[in-house]
Amino acid sequence: SYNRQSIVSIISHLDAALAIDPKHALANAGMAVQLAQNLINGWGDADFATLRAKAEHHLQLAQPSDPQHPDVLVAAGIVKVYSGQNKRAIPYLARAVAPNPNAPHARAMLGWQRCIVYRHADQIALSESSERDAPHHRRFALWANYRGMCHLRLGQYEQSLLALEESAVRDPSYTMNLLHRAIPLVLLGCQKAASERLAEGRLQVPVLGNNWD
Repeated sequence: SYNRQSIVSIISHLDAALAIDPKHALANAGMAVQLAQNLINGWGDADFATLRAKAEHHLQLAQPSDPQHPDVLVAAGIVKVYSGQNKRAIPYLARAVAPNPNAPHARAMLGWQRCIVYRHADQIALSESSERDAPHHRRFALWANYRGMCHLRLGQYEQSLLALEESAVRDPSYTMNLLHRAIPLVLLGCQKAASERLAEGRLQVPVLGNNWD
């Protein structure tokens, strides 16, 4: 379960870790990721530019002490993705995967971004393999979302809808899993069903970011 409320708890723990060691690479990388999540979901009180600057600041603190750590590289990729620099995210994600091709989240993210940026349909297999190999991973629901957004980018709207519905079933508390389902429905000409998905999401998650507007 990943939502606005859980983010508050996560950031509180990271703040506590950084109070002990302000330069800790993984704590700063983790904070950069959570701020980037706030950025894309519209969570928090700060505006887009402020959140992006804060995420980049923590990323810069993480990189000097352990620049090749896979979690630091993935964090860099996530910050770039969620601040709209998708092409720049790919080298970071590729470097994170290189020493450990079986790292499921880095692998799924890399495939997602290659498909979104370059429309490489074969890259969907990276998300599919992560889902197959790590069904109990905490980001399992997100990988179906990535797969659905890849199919959307390729114009495969029916397949996109199936994948996005899967992501919503896996974690119905996460805003983007609920929100994204409406997109292929609109493109399939099913505006009524799209509106119903949004209404369903509002009932399931009453506290939402500004993406719902």
